[in-house]
Amino acid sequence: MADMESAHNSLLFSAQSFIKNEKRSNKTFFHSRWRDNKDASFRIKGAIVVVVVVVVVVVVAVVVVVVVVVVVVVGVVVVVVGVVVGGSSSGSCSSSSGSSSSRSSDMWY
Repeated sequence: MADMESAHNSLLFSAQSFIKNEKRSNKTFFHSRWRDNKDASFRIKGAIVVVVVVVVVVVVAVVVVVVVVVVVVVGVVVVVVGVVVGGSSSGSCSSSSGSSSSRSSDMWY
């Protein structure tokens, strides 16, 4: 009878320790899965931030290059037009200077 009781206690103790170990391993399993998911979400968010920053930097660089090219092209066109117009008029630059008289009494109504 004592052997049977000690076997029962031993079996009960084994079952309890097995259940505790299973609970512990499940807890660490789910905790590690949660931690892995959290790390993955942080990695995904970090990758999204990096991609957005790179896209913004590239767009700003393209806009700056386009503005510089437009300014250079407009400057070259202005210089060429100035040379062509200035060359065809052969330096005769006339301005009409006239006197415009307006009485200050006309301003009052």
